[in-house]
Amino acid sequence: MLIPLWQSTVIPAAEPDIDQNSEFQGISVVGNPNLQQHPLVTVKSGTTNEQFRRWCLENKSVCLPFNVIMVEITFGGSNGPICHGAGFSTTTLSDLVAELQYVDANGVVQTVSDPAELRAAAGCFGLLGPVTQLTLRVDRMKMAVMQPVKIRTALAIPPPDGYPIPKEIDMTGITPEILKQAKRDFIARCEHDYYLEWFWFPYHKDVWINTWQSTSFDSKSRSRHSLTSYSVAA
Repeated sequence: MLIPLWQSTVIPAAEPDIDQNSEFQGISVVGNPNLQQHPLVTVKSGTTNEQFRRWCLENKSVCLPFNVIMVEITFGGSNGPICHGAGFSTTTLSDLVAELQYVDANGVVQTVSDPAELRAAAGCFGLLGPVTQLTLRVDRMKMAVMQPVKIRTALAIPPPDGYPIPKEIDMTGITPEILKQAKRDFIARCEHDYYLEWFWFPYHKDVWINTWQSTSFDSKSRSRHSLTSYSVAA
C-alpha cells in the first residue's frame, strides 16, 4: 500500500493529483515518444490509475493499450499480481514492463531490464521486494471505438456444436442459421476487437456486450467488421 490511509478508506474515494514531492508518485516519458513505435513511460509504483488517466488526457501523446478497470488502484498494486487485459492482443500489464526498479533484502535499489529476467521479475507477486517504479511500453494516444449491444444469451456466447443447452437458456425462435451467424460474429469479435467484455446477470435473458477497437484520431473508420442485426421470432 503506497497511498495514504485516509485516501483508501474514505467513500467516495478521493482522487488527489500526483504528489510531486512524493518518492512513490510520478510519471515521466523516456526519450522522444514521436521517435518510438512503443514509447516508454516510467511510472512510480504509488501512482494511481486515475492519476495516470488524467496525465494521458492532459498530454494527449501516449496511453496504455489496456488496463484494469479500477481507477483507485496503484500501478504497483495492479502490476505485481499480473493483472490482465481482455483480448488476444491485450495480455497482462506485466507484459508491458521494460524495466523494473525495486529494493532488495539489503536495502539496495536494484534495476531489472533484461528480457529473460523480466519474465520472472515483472509480475513478481511482491516476492522480489518493494517495487518502487516501472517503465512501461505504451502506445501513442488512440481513440476507442465501441458500440455496446444487448442480445439474447444464446446468441451472445453461442454454444459449441452438440453442447447440451440448459433448459434455462431460451432458444425460442433461434434457427440453426441464426446460431451459425451468431458464432461467426462471436469469432469476429474475439479475433478483431481489441478489448472484450460480456456481462450477464443471473436470471436475465440478455447479455450486454462491450467490445471495442482502437483507431487513430484522424481515422474516419469506426469499425473493421459489421455486426449482425438479429431478427428472432418470439
